[in-house]
Amino acid sequence: MNYLAHARLSPPDPLMTIGNLIADHVRGRLPEAWPSSLTAGVTMHRQTDNYFDHHPRIAAIRQGFPQGVRRFSGIAIDLAFDHWLALNWDAQEDISLEDFQQDISQLLRMHWQYIPNSQQAFMDYLISRQLFVRYQTPESILNTAHRLAQRFKDPEPLIAVTTTLVSSIESYEEVFSDVWQDTQSHFENLP
Repeated sequence: MNYLAHARLSPPDPLMTIGNLIADHVRGRLPEAWPSSLTAGVTMHRQTDNYFDHHPRIAAIRQGFPQGVRRFSGIAIDLAFDHWLALNWDAQEDISLEDFQQDISQLLRMHWQYIPNSQQAFMDYLISRQLFVRYQTPESILNTAHRLAQRFKDPEPLIAVTTTLVSSIESYEEVFSDVWQDTQSHFENLP
Protein backbone atom coordinates (compact mmCIF):
# COMPACT_ATOMS: atom_id res chain seq x y z
CA MET A 1 0.00 0.00 0.00
CA ASN A 2 1.05 3.53 -0.68
CA TYR A 3 0.41 7.01 0.75
CA LEU A 4 -3.40 6.97 0.63
CA ALA A 5 -3.72 3.68 2.50
CA HIS A 6 -1.11 4.66 5.08
CA ALA A 7 -2.86 7.97 5.71
CA ARG A 8 -6.24 6.26 6.07
CA LEU A 9 -4.95 3.54 8.43
CA SER A 10 -3.35 6.08 10.73
CA PRO A 11 -5.19 6.75 14.00
CA PRO A 12 -6.70 10.24 14.36
CA ASP A 13 -3.49 11.68 15.77
CA PRO A 14 -1.95 14.35 13.51
CA LEU A 15 1.67 13.47 14.22
CA MET A 16 1.03 9.73 13.85
CA THR A 17 -0.41 10.48 10.43
CA ILE A 18 2.65 12.56 9.52
CA GLY A 19 4.88 9.71 10.73
CA ASN A 20 2.96 7.27 8.55
CA LEU A 21 3.42 9.54 5.55
CA ILE A 22 7.16 10.25 5.95
CA ALA A 23 8.36 6.80 7.00
CA ASP A 24 9.75 5.76 3.61
CA HIS A 25 12.11 8.74 3.74
CA VAL A 26 13.29 8.20 7.31
CA ARG A 27 16.27 5.88 7.55
CA GLY A 28 17.85 4.25 10.55
CA ARG A 29 17.20 5.30 14.12
CA LEU A 30 14.56 7.91 14.70
CA PRO A 31 15.60 11.23 16.27
CA GLU A 32 15.10 11.14 20.04
CA ALA A 33 13.88 14.73 19.98
CA TRP A 34 10.86 13.81 17.88
CA PRO A 35 7.47 13.64 19.59
CA SER A 36 6.52 10.07 20.53
CA SER A 37 3.43 10.08 18.32
CA LEU A 38 5.55 10.98 15.28
CA THR A 39 7.91 8.06 15.91
CA ALA A 40 4.89 5.84 16.57
CA GLY A 41 3.57 6.78 13.12
CA VAL A 42 6.87 5.85 11.46
CA THR A 43 6.88 2.56 13.36
CA MET A 44 3.25 1.87 12.37
CA HIS A 45 4.09 2.51 8.71
CA ARG A 46 6.93 0.00 8.85
CA GLN A 47 4.73 -2.58 10.58
CA THR A 48 1.96 -1.98 8.04
CA ASP A 49 4.33 -2.48 5.12
CA ASN A 50 5.62 -5.69 6.67
CA TYR A 51 2.09 -6.99 7.30
CA PHE A 52 0.87 -6.05 3.83
CA ASP A 53 3.93 -7.32 1.95
CA HIS A 54 3.78 -10.68 3.73
CA HIS A 55 0.02 -11.14 3.46
CA PRO A 56 -0.46 -14.45 1.62
CA ARG A 57 -2.81 -12.94 -0.96
CA ILE A 58 -0.40 -10.13 -1.81
CA ALA A 59 2.49 -12.61 -1.97
CA ALA A 60 0.41 -14.68 -4.42
CA ILE A 61 -0.06 -11.68 -6.72
CA ARG A 62 3.68 -11.02 -6.63
CA GLN A 63 4.46 -14.64 -7.45
CA GLY A 64 2.19 -14.40 -10.50
CA PHE A 65 4.66 -12.14 -12.27
CA PRO A 66 7.60 -13.51 -14.25
CA GLN A 67 10.94 -13.64 -12.47
CA GLY A 68 12.43 -10.73 -14.43
CA VAL A 69 9.81 -8.21 -13.33
CA ARG A 70 8.79 -9.68 -9.98
CA ARG A 71 11.15 -7.43 -8.04
CA PHE A 72 9.14 -4.43 -9.28
CA SER A 73 5.79 -5.96 -8.42
CA GLY A 74 5.80 -4.75 -4.81
CA ILE A 75 5.91 -1.10 -5.89
CA ALA A 76 3.29 -1.73 -8.57
CA ILE A 77 1.00 -3.52 -6.11
CA ASP A 78 1.31 -0.59 -3.68
CA LEU A 79 0.27 1.84 -6.43
CA ALA A 80 -2.54 -0.39 -7.67
CA PHE A 81 -3.80 -0.81 -4.12
CA ASP A 82 -4.07 2.96 -3.63
CA HIS A 83 -5.90 3.12 -6.99
CA TRP A 84 -8.34 0.45 -5.79
CA LEU A 85 -8.81 2.24 -2.46
CA ALA A 86 -9.49 5.57 -4.18
CA LEU A 87 -11.99 3.93 -6.54
CA ASN A 88 -13.81 2.29 -3.63
CA TRP A 89 -13.44 5.12 -1.12
CA ASP A 90 -17.08 6.24 -0.99
CA ALA A 91 -18.31 2.72 -0.29
CA GLN A 92 -16.01 2.38 2.73
CA GLU A 93 -15.56 5.80 4.28
CA ASP A 94 -17.78 8.38 5.95
CA ILE A 95 -15.66 11.28 4.68
CA SER A 96 -15.39 12.05 0.98
CA LEU A 97 -12.03 11.48 -0.67
CA GLU A 98 -11.91 15.18 -1.55
CA ASP A 99 -12.38 16.16 2.11
CA PHE A 100 -9.84 13.57 3.22
CA GLN A 101 -7.36 15.00 0.70
CA GLN A 102 -7.96 18.48 2.10
CA ASP A 103 -7.48 17.27 5.68
CA ILE A 104 -4.20 15.54 4.83
CA SER A 105 -2.99 18.54 2.82
CA GLN A 106 -3.70 20.86 5.74
CA LEU A 107 -1.99 18.45 8.14
CA LEU A 108 1.12 18.32 5.96
CA ARG A 109 1.28 22.12 5.76
CA MET A 110 0.90 22.44 9.54
CA HIS A 111 3.72 19.98 10.23
CA TRP A 112 6.01 20.73 7.30
CA GLN A 113 9.03 20.90 9.61
CA TYR A 114 8.90 17.10 9.92
CA ILE A 115 8.83 16.40 6.18
CA PRO A 116 12.30 15.16 5.13
CA ASN A 117 14.04 17.29 2.52
CA SER A 118 14.08 14.30 0.16
CA GLN A 119 10.27 14.15 0.29
CA GLN A 120 9.25 17.82 0.28
CA ALA A 121 8.93 18.15 -3.51
CA PHE A 122 6.71 15.07 -3.64
CA MET A 123 4.54 16.21 -0.72
CA ASP A 124 4.14 19.60 -2.39
CA TYR A 125 3.07 17.72 -5.54
CA LEU A 126 0.65 15.54 -3.51
CA ILE A 127 -0.97 18.69 -2.11
CA SER A 128 -1.03 20.86 -5.24
CA ARG A 129 -2.21 18.10 -7.58
CA GLN A 130 -4.76 16.62 -5.14
CA LEU A 131 -3.04 13.29 -5.70
CA PHE A 132 -5.32 11.15 -3.52
CA VAL A 133 -8.33 12.26 -5.57
CA ARG A 134 -6.41 11.73 -8.80
CA TYR A 135 -5.55 8.18 -7.71
CA GLN A 136 -9.05 7.32 -8.93
CA THR A 137 -7.79 7.51 -12.51
CA PRO A 138 -5.51 4.91 -14.07
CA GLU A 139 -3.56 7.72 -15.75
CA SER A 140 -2.56 9.20 -12.41
CA ILE A 141 -1.28 5.86 -11.12
CA LEU A 142 0.64 5.27 -14.34
CA ASN A 143 2.12 8.78 -14.16
CA THR A 144 3.28 7.99 -10.63
CA ALA A 145 4.80 4.73 -11.87
CA HIS A 146 6.64 6.63 -14.62
CA ARG A 147 8.02 9.08 -12.06
CA LEU A 148 9.18 6.26 -9.77
CA ALA A 149 10.58 4.23 -12.66
CA GLN A 150 13.07 6.98 -13.48
CA ARG A 151 15.01 5.88 -10.39
CA PHE A 152 15.85 2.57 -12.06
CA LYS A 153 18.40 1.79 -14.74
CA ASP A 154 15.63 0.13 -16.76
CA PRO A 155 12.28 1.81 -16.03
CA GLU A 156 10.21 -0.46 -18.29
CA PRO A 157 9.57 -3.39 -15.90
CA LEU A 158 7.93 -1.18 -13.25
CA ILE A 159 5.79 0.55 -15.86
CA ALA A 160 4.78 -2.79 -17.41
CA VAL A 161 3.82 -4.40 -14.09
CA THR A 162 1.88 -1.32 -12.96
CA THR A 163 0.07 -1.13 -16.29
CA THR A 164 -0.91 -4.80 -16.01
CA LEU A 165 -2.28 -4.37 -12.49
CA VAL A 166 -4.13 -1.11 -13.10
CA SER A 167 -5.65 -2.22 -16.41
CA SER A 168 -7.11 -5.31 -14.72
CA ILE A 169 -7.95 -3.77 -11.33
CA GLU A 170 -11.39 -5.42 -11.32
CA SER A 171 -9.78 -8.86 -11.18
CA TYR A 172 -8.05 -7.86 -7.93
CA GLU A 173 -11.21 -6.48 -6.33
CA GLU A 174 -11.81 -9.42 -4.00
CA VAL A 175 -8.15 -9.78 -3.04
CA PHE A 176 -7.68 -6.09 -2.30
CA SER A 177 -10.96 -5.91 -0.38
CA ASP A 178 -10.03 -8.90 1.78
CA VAL A 179 -6.49 -7.64 2.40
CA TRP A 180 -7.79 -4.17 3.28
CA GLN A 181 -10.25 -5.64 5.80
CA ASP A 182 -7.53 -7.88 7.26
CA THR A 183 -5.11 -4.97 7.54
CA GLN A 184 -7.65 -2.66 9.15
CA SER A 185 -8.62 -5.35 11.66
CA HIS A 186 -5.00 -6.14 12.44
CA PHE A 187 -4.10 -2.54 13.25
CA GLU A 188 -7.33 -1.60 14.97
CA ASN A 189 -6.78 -4.45 17.43
CA LEU A 190 -3.25 -3.47 18.39
CA PRO A 191 -2.79 -1.81 21.80
